[in-house]
Amino acid sequence: VADGTVSKVYKDQMWGTVVEITHGGKIVSYYYGLDENVLVKEGDKVEIQTPIGTLGNTNLAESSMDSHLHFGMKQDGKWVDPMVLMDKVQK
Repeated sequence: VADGTVSKVYKDQMWGTVVEITHGGKIVSYYYGLDENVLVKEGDKVEIQTPIGTLGNTNLAESSMDSHLHFGMKQDGKWVDPMVLMDKVQK
């Protein structure tokens, strides 16, 4: 969603393959349910619209649904509405 640095890439038991990207202003975006073969690694710099991976079937928490990206954002460690926050992230 914005420029940043890949801060974590990991496998979560319930949410599947996860990529976390840290942005300015203590903002972190979370991408859940990706295919195991992500295109980025921890420490990579990414720009808006940089591909980080593809959807997978790794999300057990929502396994009754079709494959989809589960996306979220935190600011100062608290979950926030991404639609409100994305205007605050440097592009």
